[in-house]
Amino acid sequence: MNIKVSANKIADFIVAKTPERRRSIVRQVMRARHQNKGFAPYYSAFRTPAREFLEGGASSPSIIQRAIKSLPSRTTTSPTRDWLDIDNRITREAFLALLQLAPKIQAQNVTFRTPPHKLNATLEFPDITVTVTPDLIVHGERNGVPLVGSARFYLAKDHTYQLGRRGAEIVATMQYMWCLKAATGKRAPEHSICMVMECIQRRVTVAPDDTAAYIALIERGCREFVLVWRQLSTEEAA
Repeated sequence: MNIKVSANKIADFIVAKTPERRRSIVRQVMRARHQNKGFAPYYSAFRTPAREFLEGGASSPSIIQRAIKSLPSRTTTSPTRDWLDIDNRITREAFLALLQLAPKIQAQNVTFRTPPHKLNATLEFPDITVTVTPDLIVHGERNGVPLVGSARFYLAKDHTYQLGRRGAEIVATMQYMWCLKAATGKRAPEHSICMVMECIQRRVTVAPDDTAAYIALIERGCREFVLVWRQLSTEEAA
């Protein structure tokens, strides 16, 4: 058995306050395995313009403004127009929030690069694979030493689906763990430039200084996720 799950779901699982909530998260992942893979994903119009904006130093609002103007002309394979209306509205809010978030991003004093096409970034744990694919590769420098990190966008508006500060720190730490795994030696992985951009919340969260404690927390969370998965699978089979 090898379970595949996103970094966001692992973070949700770790910060969940009750066993019932944890079981609910695992059930969501179990159900997702059987969903139609041809559905139209939310926020698909966001990432390319957002990447271009950040690659340009978050200093050219025209990139975002053009993307916002193009939203009404989109079409979708989804069977309902309501889906596209919701997606356009939230994507527009995320674009506007990203513009407001720009000063915080610029204060990071880093540069952004689009990852290689079809990058498959994962963390492997016993019986579970966590997908941590970054939206952007981050380059920085400290005392003349070139550094590397990575960044992910997070666009959930509904409070139920927001990461929260601790969840964002967990996801940012997983970005750092991937950098440790993938770095070639030309740049040193640096936790402080591994980040999550919660656009609608206008918040940038970087991996915390105590990465060792967070890595241990993630490893334990993955083990517990597998245990809950097995318990639910056994119950369903009974």
